[in-house]
Amino acid sequence: MDALADDLERAFDLITRQPRIGKMADPPDPIYSRRIYLHRIHYFLYYSVDDRTETVEVLAFWHVSRGSSPEFD
Repeated sequence: MDALADDLERAFDLITRQPRIGKMADPPDPIYSRRIYLHRIHYFLYYSVDDRTETVEVLAFWHVSRGSSPEFD
């Protein structure tokens, strides 16, 4: 497997098992997003967790070279 696919698979597994493991996105936004950093490929995976259902929704896949965080509607 390549680095991108491997790191994404691990990240999805992690946030599925422990959805609140990610750091709160900075700055905080209205949809209560979290993020985890994928060190090997230098990407952030932004996601949100529905507290009622424990559903995880991926919001953005963002390379650190882009500078600022993504904007969410």
